[in-house]
Amino acid sequence: MKNEDIPSAKHHAAWPRDARQHALRIAEAVERTWSHAYASDHAHIPVSTVAVLCLLQPPEPDSLSTRELFNSVSSAEFAHTCRATWRAVITAQPDLIPNLYPMLAWLWNNPENTVVDAVKAVADTAVNTGLLTLSHGDRNHQVDLLGPLLALLRSDSARTGRGQIYTPACVAEFMAALVTPEENSSFCEPAAGTGEMLRAAAEAMRHNGKDPRTVTWVAGDIDELAVACLAVNSLLWNLGPNTIFGVGNTLTEDWVTRAVRQRNECTTIAQDIIQAQIALAALTYP
Repeated sequence: MKNEDIPSAKHHAAWPRDARQHALRIAEAVERTWSHAYASDHAHIPVSTVAVLCLLQPPEPDSLSTRELFNSVSSAEFAHTCRATWRAVITAQPDLIPNLYPMLAWLWNNPENTVVDAVKAVADTAVNTGLLTLSHGDRNHQVDLLGPLLALLRSDSARTGRGQIYTPACVAEFMAALVTPEENSSFCEPAAGTGEMLRAAAEAMRHNGKDPRTVTWVAGDIDELAVACLAVNSLLWNLGPNTIFGVGNTLTEDWVTRAVRQRNECTTIAQDIIQAQIALAALTYP
């Protein structure tokens, strides 16, 4: 890939004031970079890469030194950062493992150097178009950073085949303003996509002085990668620990029961592993 295809860290235009326009610009730049650097679909790989960058919270996200630091990291070093980030996420919330798996598997499946290099090119593009600024602090509550990218990476035929017609942000916000969830209630969205309705509902709660972390958020979609994005978004939007996300045809399948079972199984396994680690440490203590 040519260097001129990647936005420069030293000479960037002011980011769009509107968060959604900024997110779309980032998505378009990432999609171009991925298609040039690695001429293949595999949408889960660039989406996973951008998700990692969203989850990172550098103290000075828009400084030139921060962007240059990211740009100076080698492809192999960035892949290591991706693994470490996902490891921290699933350690903190093992219940999300079934949802995040579509984003994780490629990293532990010995990716080829061409894939790792393409991932680094995507990361450079995202950083140099201001992703760290848009995903920093509470700004990420204003926008779905992963949804526009997934939509661009999916072909029109693929979206049609899945019946994917996502709710526009303005419509979601209007609906959320009419019916805002109460604290300690539940909110169910059976055709969630990457979660725009959940984001709008959580923001409406905050606007009214309520805490979205008290809500039980139940959401599903037929697209497993969209649900993976939703799981990441739940962390970025600070929806709290009470989340149940499932994959399946939510009109015909008992997806909620399956999602609850998977969530409980992963939590139990994680607890068993921690107990085994403590027991092993005790047995081997000098």
